Amino acid sequence: MTASAHAADAERVARERPEPPDLILSDLHLGEGPDGLDAIRAVRGVYGHDVPAILITGDTSKEEIRRANESGHTVLFKPLQPRKLFNALRGMVA
Repeated sequence: MTASAHAADAERVARERPEPPDLILSDLHLGEGPDGLDAIRAVRGVYGHDVPAILITGDTSKEEIRRANESGHTVLFKPLQPRKLFNALRGMVA
């Protein structure tokens, strides 16, 4: 498991790993700068294929919900129930 706080850090870590991760788990909002969608794109770009991804958000604005859902990623909303995360993870890596 590898953790990154920002999209640029996620890309840097990906470049240091020869094997792609089994899954990307990212919050939508990562503070200032690029967001979780950008982080997922960056990591996928390093490996040249669609690494499975789950996007988590507590943002309930219509625009952000639309953007998250249109991303094509599995989207989970905060507060995140452990069972929902477990089921999503199991479905992604099964």
